[in-house]
Amino acid sequence: FSISNTDTGCHECSKRRIKCDKTEPRCFKCQKKGIACSGQGVRYRFWEGRACPSKDKRTVKSPRRKSTYQPPLSALPVAIPGWFDDDRGYCPVVDPWCKDCSMPEGDGIAFDAEEEEGEGMQVLNTWSEPSLGRPDHLRDFSRAFSDAVAPIMVVLDKQHNGYRDIILPLACECPIIQRAVSVVAAFHLSAQVPGLQESAQLGQLAIISKLRQDAGQLSPYRPFDISTWATILVLLAGETVTGGNDFVYLLEMLKYITQIGKVELGVSASIHQFLLGQTRMFELFGFPLSEESKGKMVMRKDPDYYFDFITYSLDPQSELDQNIKGMKNAIRIACEIYRRRAESELPHNESIGLLEQLRQHVLTIEPNTDGAHALVWTYFVAAAESVLPSHREFYTDRLRALFARTKFRSIPRALKSLEKIWEMQGLRRWTQIVADESPILVM
Repeated sequence: FSISNTDTGCHECSKRRIKCDKTEPRCFKCQKKGIACSGQGVRYRFWEGRACPSKDKRTVKSPRRKSTYQPPLSALPVAIPGWFDDDRGYCPVVDPWCKDCSMPEGDGIAFDAEEEEGEGMQVLNTWSEPSLGRPDHLRDFSRAFSDAVAPIMVVLDKQHNGYRDIILPLACECPIIQRAVSVVAAFHLSAQVPGLQESAQLGQLAIISKLRQDAGQLSPYRPFDISTWATILVLLAGETVTGGNDFVYLLEMLKYITQIGKVELGVSASIHQFLLGQTRMFELFGFPLSEESKGKMVMRKDPDYYFDFITYSLDPQSELDQNIKGMKNAIRIACEIYRRRAESELPHNESIGLLEQLRQHVLTIEPNTDGAHALVWTYFVAAAESVLPSHREFYTDRLRALFARTKFRSIPRALKSLEKIWEMQGLRRWTQIVADESPILVM
């Protein structure tokens, strides 16, 4: 892949061959036209046979291989990884802070065609599992992240996607973000390549350990590195992929650094806006599932406070704009259901009324509609609250349909937890059960 400067203006104006006014975060010409603006900064693109640019702006071609055909990662068979010897400096575990896992300075490819079949590398006749520590596989993981994870982590994957257009360019220049991207991509690919699971888990633990060390050094008087913020967000995206429960600690870290620390100077408005919007999204959907008391604190604010992630400049007459408005209304109702249930202020008949009202808002938003995956958390809250079989069936069917689309494993885990919630309905509040028994970042 490659990155390129956009000093000449946004990508949209460039495509239309007009001069951009370079207004941040969206230029006036795009706003006037009613189209999404990717803003200033850097652009990220994939190119076959290219590696990530180095700091001195050189580009290195990928080493030649015996066969020009490489199967897609999703189709890779489970095979023995081609490990490197320790003196090569690579390790299958993603730990950029240990001596054996250090990234070579500069480009993503650290060896040439002559070295490729030399000592220190097993040459296999069949394609082996991608190794998280091999620089020549970083592009594969970045591509998997771009194709499978980035589109689901934003509501509309249109002309601008912050995970693709902001996170991945940052990863080109920051090893810790690149490692986090590789870990999350490996988690997603492990459904087809199970051998990646263990390396991804070890890599995640190493990154979290480093983040904890860095968080302990924060102070209100010293700006924190933007990479810390971005890395936590990437790992939280990984929790939605796996259905793990490390999100509880990651959310605490995210809250800590954004409250205690100050963002380093020089961060562009578009990057800051994206990171802040994603932070509020994880706060809205994450804290209520991690601990009831924290969920109640989040729900004290108007849900619109958190809606940066689902706010777009669209034609008010378009079907897409109407769908977005319907999604926002559904999320607002789900927030009210959670808040009132957590505070024991939701009578049975009012609960049924709110669930039916929510159902009416989303009836026309089919699971294959653009942006419909933004309703995963909403459907889970509604299903957990449901008593009527018709409501339970409707909301669980929507969750299953969205899992078929996203393949994020947090959804089947959430469906399984619903069985326990329904068994204990009437004995404990489901807002307690979901946090105490099986916290899942389902969103």
